[in-house]
Amino acid sequence: MIKEIKDQKMIEEKFKKFDKNNDYYGIYDQDLLLDIFYLYNNSFHLENKYLSFNFKNSYKENIFEDIKNIAKKPLQVMLYSTDERVKELKENGFINMRKCYEAEFSLKDLEENEFKDVRINKTTKNTEKGNIISRLAYEHYKITHSSINPLTATFEQFKQTLPGNIYYEEVNNEVINYTFIEENEICYFGTTKEETFKNFIYQIMLKKINDYKEVFFEADNTDQLAMILLSLFKNKKIDTFDTYILK
Repeated sequence: MIKEIKDQKMIEEKFKKFDKNNDYYGIYDQDLLLDIFYLYNNSFHLENKYLSFNFKNSYKENIFEDIKNIAKKPLQVMLYSTDERVKELKENGFINMRKCYEAEFSLKDLEENEFKDVRINKTTKNTEKGNIISRLAYEHYKITHSSINPLTATFEQFKQTLPGNIYYEEVNNEVINYTFIEENEICYFGTTKEETFKNFIYQIMLKKINDYKEVFFEADNTDQLAMILLSLFKNKKIDTFDTYILK
């Protein structure tokens, strides 16, 4: 117990908040400021603490373990895959938990496929049908994020962030595929019958590319549907960023 108190005191002397009302910290050697980092929460994902850093100095000890002691939660860092800081994270015990692909695609990037036509319906999230689909999106989002940083937001909080426009397919008055779209960005999507999703989303891509010339979306490798969406496009240079976690 005495050692734990002593260790905590040393950590408090090393890390000092710049202001009690924010989460910017300085790393000090006595009164000499060595580096700055930022800790913050995501109200939708409260299990982990998010860390932003760009250290100019190197440290013999695992500085991230000390930062985790301050956070009192696992640390989560998101960086582009090409970022030099990735090496630093790996050397200090962070695990790569997710890769996200993001790019804009045009008609020339879309693979040629022969899919049967389906009726695409449109609604908004504040209708009765829209509320049903919003609930489906909430459950899908919860599942695909559970292994990274579980969703802690309520359904109503989540629904507020959803774009207003929804395209969907239904069979016998039951929704089987859906996507939330804001202009040319494919924001959220889901299905109750995975084998039908590729056909549905391909036709959505054709429509939106015809409307806007290009479409944009992010695809997490923790979401099988996102990987199906990504597979519709030919290989091209795609930016990727990774989520690293220190438990």
